[in-house]
Amino acid sequence: MTFETLARVAPEQLQEVVEVPPDTPVLKGDTGFRATRGEMLLHAATHAVYHRSQIRHGLTRLGVSIPEPDYIFVMTETGRA
Repeated sequence: MTFETLARVAPEQLQEVVEVPPDTPVLKGDTGFRATRGEMLLHAATHAVYHRSQIRHGLTRLGVSIPEPDYIFVMTETGRA
C-alpha cells in the first residue's frame, strides 16, 4: 500500500473491525481474532521492522558489513543533511 493510497483512507475506515477466521494459514493455533483496520496496518508496519532487524542481525553475525539503514544518518554521512 502506498502513501497515496493511505491518504485516501478515511479515519472511520481505520476503525472498521475485521474478523480473521481461525483457519487463516498465517495464524498459529486455531483461534481467530478481531482487530481494526488501523491496528492491522500498525501490525504490518511493526512486523516488517521486526523481520528487517532479524535479517540485519543475521548478516552482521556472518561478518557482512551492513550500511546504515536510517535515512537521516545516510544524509549526514554523505553531507546532504
